[in-house]
Amino acid sequence: MKKYEILKDEFITLNNENTLYRIRACKDIKVSPTITIHKGDIGGYIECEANLEQIGNCWVCENAKVYGNAWVYGDALVYGDAKVSGDAKVYGNAEVYGNCWVCENAKVCETNELSICDD
Repeated sequence: MKKYEILKDEFITLNNENTLYRIRACKDIKVSPTITIHKGDIGGYIECEANLEQIGNCWVCENAKVYGNAWVYGDALVYGDAKVSGDAKVYGNAEVYGNCWVCENAKVCETNELSICDD
């Protein structure tokens, strides 16, 4: 059973180049000891299934966007208004959130947290 499905009728277009689609959980996902995504919950945006692994506990939520050749996998979490693009990888127990943008060949892994605040 797939972890999530892509909602082809809920999409946004970035820079007239990338069409990103909302995702919806197809089963419960224990993202962290305190956070569980429930079956039916709406997630963030991805360009294609290759951007977010179907196994593991990784998730993209809120207004976060993952596109290009970027890949989120393992137990990683991308949320808030964060963006992951290019050939970037977010994996392990990493969290990317806020207004952070992980791009090009960047890698965020294990227990790293990456955030940029508006303050």
